[in-house]
Amino acid sequence: MAIKLLSAIIMDVKEIGESDLLVTFFSKEKGKLIGIAKGAKRSKRRFFNCLDLFCLVSMELELKKNKDICFLHSCKLIESFANIRESYTCFVIASYIIELANLLFPVGVSDEVMFDLISKSFVLLHKRFAPEKVLINYEAKAMSISGYRINLEKCQVCGRTYRGEGSGAFLVYKGGITCLRCIRNPANLIIMQPEEIKILRLLQSSSFEISHIDIELNPSMLRRIRNILQMHISYILGTRLKTKKFIDSLFPSVQAV
Repeated sequence: MAIKLLSAIIMDVKEIGESDLLVTFFSKEKGKLIGIAKGAKRSKRRFFNCLDLFCLVSMELELKKNKDICFLHSCKLIESFANIRESYTCFVIASYIIELANLLFPVGVSDEVMFDLISKSFVLLHKRFAPEKVLINYEAKAMSISGYRINLEKCQVCGRTYRGEGSGAFLVYKGGITCLRCIRNPANLIIMQPEEIKILRLLQSSSFEISHIDIELNPSMLRRIRNILQMHISYILGTRLKTKKFIDSLFPSVQAV
C-alpha cells in the first residue's frame, strides 16, 4: 500500500452509507480516480470544505495494487472556484467540462495536459472570462488531447496536404476535412473557410495561451466552429452528454450552421 499526495479536481461526490463519500476526481499525477472518503460527512478536519464539485485540492490517498478504488485520508483546499457556483452559465459550462473529461478518460489514465486544461478553464470561468470562448477552447483541446483531434492537415479522401488555402468540407464520419473536388454534393455538407480552419487549428493546439482563446470571432464563425465540434464529439462518443441540453439553452444558436 502506497500513500500518495496528489493535486486533484473534484468531479463527482456520492453518499455511501451514513458517513462515507464516494469521490471521483481528476488528478495531475494519476488521471481520473475514484476514492472512498471514510467518515467524510462527519469529519470537521480531514475533509473540511474540500469535497465540493469543481474544487482544486491537495489529496492524501492510499492506492491499492490492482484495485480501481483508492482510500482518501485527507484533503487540503487549494482553490474552491466559488464564483463558478454563483453563476448559472459558468456552473453549466464547468459541469459540461467535467462530464466530457469523465467520458474521454477511463480510470487511471494519467494526463497532466488534460489536468491543466480543466484547471485553467476553471480559473477563467472563476474570473468570468468570456464563457463561450472558454467552452469552445476546452472542447477543441479536450478532443485533441484524448486522441480525437479533427484532422485539418490533409484531405481525408485523396490525402492531399492542406496548406491553408481554399475551403474544405467537414466530414464527420472521417473525423476531418476533405477538398471540394473530392465530394459530389457539397450543398449537404459544412464548408469550412480558410479562416475557420486556421482558428480551429489554433484551438486544437495543446498550448493554453490567453491570446489563443481571446481571439476575435464573429458570432456566425463561432456558431459554425462550435457546431462542427459538437458534431464531432457526438459522433466519437456515440452518446449525448447529459449537460448538453443546458449548454444548448445557453447558446441555442449553436445549432444553426
